[in-house]
Amino acid sequence: MENTDERRMMERVEIPGLRVRYKKLGFLNIFNSFSELKPLKDIHLNGACFEIDKPLKQGDIICLEISAGKNYTINVSGNTKWISGLPYKNTECAGVQFFQYGCKERYDAVTHMERLKLLTENIEPELH
Repeated sequence: MENTDERRMMERVEIPGLRVRYKKLGFLNIFNSFSELKPLKDIHLNGACFEIDKPLKQGDIICLEISAGKNYTINVSGNTKWISGLPYKNTECAGVQFFQYGCKERYDAVTHMERLKLLTENIEPELH
């Protein structure tokens, strides 16, 4: 039976071992540091869901540093779309929609999209 509650246009992918650090962006958050590495629950080209340890709220603009290995990271920015509790883990998760890819202000680099595409298609990234 098809899930009619799903609003995403792209299928989410769970990738074991993928982790993320994040920080809020904006003038008042200039000196914010990145969070600790947290598990990334799922990801696709347009967004991600991950555990949080620093407070976020819907609408926060954040920078993500996604780690897929010791020498393979992807930096993307996006808008926090939702926050939800995980009672069985006593923690919260955030859902983030990535900014569009391109060369304009508030766009994520096209090269980051290509690297995300490799991950979401389960292609082993070339580690540099």
